Amino acid sequence: MPDPKALKIVHVTRTPVGGIFRHILDVANGQAARGHQVGIVCDSTTGGERADAALAAIAPQMKLGIFRTAIQRELGPTDLAGFLRVSRRVASLQADVLHGHGAKGGAFVRLMSAPAAIRAYTPHGGSLHFGRHTPRGMVYGAIERYLGRRTELFLFESAFARNAYKTMVGAPRGIVRVVPNGISAAEMAPVAPNPDAADIIAVGEFRRIKGIDVVIDAVAELYRSGRRVRLAIAGDGEEGPALRDQVARLGLSESVHFLGHTPARQAFGGCPVFC
Repeated sequence: MPDPKALKIVHVTRTPVGGIFRHILDVANGQAARGHQVGIVCDSTTGGERADAALAAIAPQMKLGIFRTAIQRELGPTDLAGFLRVSRRVASLQADVLHGHGAKGGAFVRLMSAPAAIRAYTPHGGSLHFGRHTPRGMVYGAIERYLGRRTELFLFESAFARNAYKTMVGAPRGIVRVVPNGISAAEMAPVAPNPDAADIIAVGEFRRIKGIDVVIDAVAELYRSGRRVRLAIAGDGEEGPALRDQVARLGLSESVHFLGHTPARQAFGGCPVFC
């Protein structure tokens, strides 16, 4: 017999990669463990095999299922079709809580007609990455202020994100909570470095705002000063080809190794065979 206190909760996001995806998986797993019916909606064009594997692993706990459809990063004409696909799916689930993650997921959730549902929003950068007085910052800020009127709960994963929202958009109108994403005890266990580990490890999505290109430039600067270090980079993304070209252009191909999508703890051990 179903628990009368159990909620139907749907998480909506764009990209199933990086810290935002880790946060969603952790929250969804925790909610399912507490007896709630949970579902995930996300983009089908990004994430690769790692996202496929992570979603397949959590699928048995997602009683409301996992729905993937094409959702583009930037604002554009295809957003209407993506929004309609997502809203039809979400409407069929009759959720009690709609939780939008990131700018696009948050926009989709809060634009839906769902008068019986609580709409929660967790920014993960997105529209907050732009300066408040830049053209894009003013456009995204105005959109966020409008959507803020359709938000019952602002659930920030850090005080930094809450403060960034206040600076960029203004004080949130709904309930505001800061709930830092936790880690398990197992993740605190020391990581033994591999015998031939790199000197520096960089982990993150390959986007310009993540600063991987700055790390590569720093390694090149160290080389020019006579300090030869080795860098291992774990991750992938849209800037991958540009970063590899940067490494080749700077003559660092012997000292910078791309690990691809790699679990963080595995990456922290360093590249086992540096090539």
